[in-house]
Amino acid sequence: MIKEKKIFVELPNSLTFSHGTLCIRDLIKSFEGEKIKIIKIKKDITIKKKIKQRLSIADNKSLIINFKKNSKEGDWFLACDTTSSYLLDIARKSNLRIIWWQLAPYNFLGNNQMPRAGEFSLPFSSFTDPNAKNYFYYQAKVDPEWEYALKKMKSRGNKKYYKICLYTGKGRLCNLNKEIKNLFPEYKIEIITRLSPKKRSDYFKLLMQSDGLITFDQMTQTNLEATSLGLPVFTANPLFPNKCLEKFNIKELKLRMSSSPRDFLQKLESDKNLFYPLEKSYLESFNSITIKSFIEIIKGSKELAPLREKDIKNFKNFTKDLHSKKVMFPFINSGQSPSSLLINRYKRNLINKRKISFLYFLMSAFDICGYWLFKLKIIRIFEVFVVKLIRFSQKMKNI
Repeated sequence: MIKEKKIFVELPNSLTFSHGTLCIRDLIKSFEGEKIKIIKIKKDITIKKKIKQRLSIADNKSLIINFKKNSKEGDWFLACDTTSSYLLDIARKSNLRIIWWQLAPYNFLGNNQMPRAGEFSLPFSSFTDPNAKNYFYYQAKVDPEWEYALKKMKSRGNKKYYKICLYTGKGRLCNLNKEIKNLFPEYKIEIITRLSPKKRSDYFKLLMQSDGLITFDQMTQTNLEATSLGLPVFTANPLFPNKCLEKFNIKELKLRMSSSPRDFLQKLESDKNLFYPLEKSYLESFNSITIKSFIEIIKGSKELAPLREKDIKNFKNFTKDLHSKKVMFPFINSGQSPSSLLINRYKRNLINKRKISFLYFLMSAFDICGYWLFKLKIIRIFEVFVVKLIRFSQKMKNI
């Protein structure tokens, strides 16, 4: 008789814009029915609850007792970059085996969790760990809106719309190359952010009716979705080493995405649309391999080497190098940079080809102030004030 295994996991909030959240939820569903019992712990993100969790000894003791009561030797705790630190500490005290699904570089996007020697790490892709030999890549199910866009793009042929989408994401706005800026008097600009468009159908409509995407965020699902439709993508402020793109599971990404202005312009201005939409089956083709590997590891039929101190040091050095480039500031508006608040003014200046040295100074000031306010943990006050100020100025302009 096969011994039942348990895996404890913090259930992420249902955020439709987060691909990582969808991946975790899909993985949990896949475990169910595989003689792997899932102990789900609901994530509570209210400030009151967070404070209580950190200060209440009774609450922590209750969780520890619950963990020890329901766990036995060999059970696992699934962690990722968004796992609550207090819960991770309790899992360690309860002697659970910690397995990390490394969805993002450790300690990079605002969380301070870092694995310890003796724990286990499964890197999601080359963008999370460029030195790994194996990756546990997973594409959350291609939803109806994305599938419709893939099918629709097959009949586009060589039609040109003379539109370019700008995606802000988590990245800072920056000064574009002169050759890229020269495009905008001829091309219409459409703005995509983490909050707009609100509907997935409208989001894909913008991509389908454009000729390319300029992204300020090299670490986003949007880049993959755009390239999957056959669009060339230009990375305005590259963050990762080239080998990350070279080793990425979806091989077509390196052909369609570039940080070279010349390469992007050649693709954009070609008489033909150079890339064919990818198949849904291909985008999801790594899922079964990843799920199978996870199940084999949890059940003990596949060995996994525990992390060494050397590995932890490499993780820290990689994250330190990424931080030093200062291009990702996901501090406001559901994980966007403070300078993204100026995206509409940025767009107008690109179209009008004005001298915008002051705008660049203002963007930099927004980001630097946002960075320190984030460090001081008062960024939300700044965010509310600036948003209201921008809305007020827009109303005054309309008057």
